[in-house]
Amino acid sequence: MKNISIRLIGGALVILVFRLAYLSLLARKDNVFEDLVVIGCFLALILALLFYLYSLWIRKKARSLNFLFHLSLTALFVVFFLNETWTESGYIPLLEGESVSHYLDKNKIRHPLPFSMQCLDFKLETFPGTFRTKSFVSKLKIGLDNQEQLKELRVNSPITIKNYKLFQSDHGLEINPNHWIKISVDFGNQKDTFYSKIGDTTRLRDGTLFSVLDFSPSLASKGEQIYTFDPDSLLNPACLIRLASNFSNSDQGWVMASQLDGKKVGHINIKIDDIWGLEYTVISVIRAPFNLVVIFLSLLTAGLGALILVRNKKCSHKN
Repeated sequence: MKNISIRLIGGALVILVFRLAYLSLLARKDNVFEDLVVIGCFLALILALLFYLYSLWIRKKARSLNFLFHLSLTALFVVFFLNETWTESGYIPLLEGESVSHYLDKNKIRHPLPFSMQCLDFKLETFPGTFRTKSFVSKLKIGLDNQEQLKELRVNSPITIKNYKLFQSDHGLEINPNHWIKISVDFGNQKDTFYSKIGDTTRLRDGTLFSVLDFSPSLASKGEQIYTFDPDSLLNPACLIRLASNFSNSDQGWVMASQLDGKKVGHINIKIDDIWGLEYTVISVIRAPFNLVVIFLSLLTAGLGALILVRNKKCSHKN
């Protein structure tokens, strides 16, 4: 058993070294200790070490086994205590287009992050045929070690960067002067696409004045009445458009983004292609001194130590 344990330790160390080198240098993984191969190597090392100790001490060194078990149990409690005491946690409210390199704690005090983060886009996903939120996704640009990475953060699918675990936790709506609305217009014989803002007026090619008078994040209609059913979510955004050849002759109407073929207002078919800069995402941030892998290995070590100790006691009683 001793020789088998030594060979197992050597093999696990060789695989572990090569795997860590590959993940760190070639694959450039953020957290190599969450890789399944790395976890398996650590488990193999612990098992081999315990079998080695078992072969040496099972009958002659009962006191050493007892000490090892209590030492691993003490280490487990220390890990839990340090995690509870030193865990960093907070949140990041981030508008589309905004970039930050800090998070806020529960007292709204800023704490620096070892990377920067920019929200490139935020999208709500709804169940087909409804306006009920299914999920929401943040498209992020991460600045780390003079390099940029593109990440997607989804609900229940956290990402880890420099041991900081990021969760998609909330979202909202905020009137931001840096927003834009992408609009397509069809005159019948020609089409055009341009960007506008709430309150802006644009002169089209045929001389028509195109104005975005108002905006609703979640528009619904009941009979002739138009109302907003959720002011904090961009579920069914719509713009109130006015077309004017002159100020005495104008047409206006609400155009919704959900109208995929657009809507005709006056003599022009209008379609809203995209709306950007009005939504913000809320990202939760957690960083623990020891991750789940370390806790799991501590539990496994204590459990196997207890198993060997009990078995040793039974052998002692038989003798």
